[in-house]
Amino acid sequence: MILLPDVPINTEYELSEGEQKIADRLAKARYKNARKNGVRDQKMGDQSCAQTDQNGMGAEIAFCHLFGTRPDLSVTLRSATKGTDEGDTFFKDLGDLPVDVKHTDWSNGRLLAMLTKQTGDYLFALMNGCYPFFRFKGFAWAKQVVLEENIGNLGHGRGYVFKGKLRTLQDVLRDEKYNESVRAYLPRIKWN
Repeated sequence: MILLPDVPINTEYELSEGEQKIADRLAKARYKNARKNGVRDQKMGDQSCAQTDQNGMGAEIAFCHLFGTRPDLSVTLRSATKGTDEGDTFFKDLGDLPVDVKHTDWSNGRLLAMLTKQTGDYLFALMNGCYPFFRFKGFAWAKQVVLEENIGNLGHGRGYVFKGKLRTLQDVLRDEKYNESVRAYLPRIKWN
């Protein structure tokens, strides 16, 4: 049996003081390592790089707390262009299904991804809020997001702008159009 959390859309989470310290240190270390190694910052917005990285790392930790997964605590290079961005966390019980956690400050914000993202058998998850408070907004399969029809510009450069409905983990895993990589696990899943 595989036990997975049934987390409703708009579930909120506030990072603990310890989680905030981890998020702050990791965000700074990842930024420093990426710039040192020539990885260009590709944030989509006019916020500072520090704020972007802090919110992004905080959103990853909040997501992992809600879904019982482990965040990637490494500071190794993460670049979609160089093929080293393999996801922020994984559902181990679903064959290491990767999840790329995205963040937006806006309550009605869209799931955005850089044009360097590749399609594949992984999930995007969107969290919104302002550090250290976050809210889970839903999932979409990469195969739904990384499509030419989703290329757009919201004022800060071209990227993928997902226009579809974000869904719960239960709903997205049951979607027969995209769930081929996890179908074998479905009969063993129990939701709590």
